[in-house]
Amino acid sequence: MKSCAKCGQVKDDREFYPDPSKKCGLASYCRTCSKTKCVDRYKNNKETHDAKSRLYYATHKPEVTVMNAKWVAAHREQVKEYRREYALANKLVCNAHKRKWAKNNPDKVAAREKRRQMQQRIATPFWANKAKMAEFYKRAKEMSGNGVEYHADHIVPLKSELVCGLHVEANLAIVPASYNRAKRNTYWPYKYGESDSIVSKLSEWIYAPQPNVLT
Repeated sequence: MKSCAKCGQVKDDREFYPDPSKKCGLASYCRTCSKTKCVDRYKNNKETHDAKSRLYYATHKPEVTVMNAKWVAAHREQVKEYRREYALANKLVCNAHKRKWAKNNPDKVAAREKRRQMQQRIATPFWANKAKMAEFYKRAKEMSGNGVEYHADHIVPLKSELVCGLHVEANLAIVPASYNRAKRNTYWPYKYGESDSIVSKLSEWIYAPQPNVLT
């Protein structure tokens, strides 16, 4: 047990970071106080800290890129959840960033659209009813208005890590654009292995009222 020099609480040794410079081998502040101290130091010296970070990144870009890639690969689900929540909470900022990126990268936008069209062609079987599918897109356009946009969405994504859906009328539904953008190809109803809590959460976002869903 050890007493924290900041909060004065006596805590288990595991609540202190290692510090070889100390006689006991542990830091003077507990982990909680150490984190608080670091946050306060950053807030009080944000410009200096950011300048050092930019300089370090500029001079160690290859190493930082590899390190970041390894961390993202090891925390893939955590990163996906963070990005989804951030996008929902910062729609205006994210949309502005996307528009700016699209304007500065027309070649990449065109290539992405070509890939999407190719994926859609591959996912369209010969027996698909193209007339019925066209009705979904027409109805979604007619429903859009008064600040609310609707999309004809694939229930099971055409491209997914688990299973790829087909571009057919049975796999289409009209949904709010906000729902379609938020779920991307990560979430879809009754996904195999999905927890009840996720399905319940999806039901809050789920499709427009049933009369608006063509069958």
